[in-house]
Amino acid sequence: MNATSSTGTDTVTIDPENPWLGLFSYSEESSPYFQGREEETAELARRVQNKLLTVLFGQSGLGKTSLLHAGLVPRLRAEGYCPVYVRIDYAPGSPAPSEQIKRAVFRAIGLLDLPERPLTIEAVRRGAYSGRNTDVSCVLDLMIHDIDLALTLAGSPPSEVSARGRVTEGPFADEARAELAFEDGLVAVLEASRIAGRRERTMRLVFPSGELEIDFLARKFVDHTPFGLDARFAETADGRDPLGASVGAFVAAVRGDAPRPLVTGEEAARALEVALEVDRKAAARPKLRLVRN
Repeated sequence: MNATSSTGTDTVTIDPENPWLGLFSYSEESSPYFQGREEETAELARRVQNKLLTVLFGQSGLGKTSLLHAGLVPRLRAEGYCPVYVRIDYAPGSPAPSEQIKRAVFRAIGLLDLPERPLTIEAVRRGAYSGRNTDVSCVLDLMIHDIDLALTLAGSPPSEVSARGRVTEGPFADEARAELAFEDGLVAVLEASRIAGRRERTMRLVFPSGELEIDFLARKFVDHTPFGLDARFAETADGRDPLGASVGAFVAAVRGDAPRPLVTGEEAARALEVALEVDRKAAARPKLRLVRN
């Protein structure tokens, strides 16, 4: 068995006679050659399975990446878990992580290249109140990402927009519901809340030939369509690291190796235009303000 590991433009090939990567990190593919850290892997897996949050930290060069990718991830996958690599990029100008993740998940599933257009799109995005981003409404804070996905699937701008909102914590809507109607009859119903009791990120798509339900938090979907969508998308490169896939697509487009990134500037501008229209419509309706004692 041969395996490779790469960093930047360098690539190292390992085999049973040459199992050492030197300064390179071991990956899930090269995990058979990752030996000697079984106790650490077992302890880390135990903590991950029993705690809501596990933080692994240490000095550079101690092998944290190898322990995660070649030790922890294969062990969790063998026990029925679905580990997902996500490396958040907070550099100025970087797209919102949630937007990049959703687009990459869509691509991993196969939703960006379907033989049919949906008849109905229903999206729900809810979370508990955190006090962050209250200088804008939940439409611009949360719903805009589902608006972008709806426009991507529709392939055209909406012909009619209606919306309503509710204020509880600040000057802008903390909950909102919008309906986008398109010329071909497609209707998208989008709900967003930042004052909900629990997190929820779901989407339901109704096609002429069947339905698809997606849970973005669990990285799972229920498919009743004949499209042959990839049910194991979370195990693909895009599914394991959707944000990294998005960043990689952007870099490839900049270098001329790909025709476009996952999200272009024009697509982002169109989503923002519709989001602002939803915001205006939601603000134009009477809203209920809850006063806390």
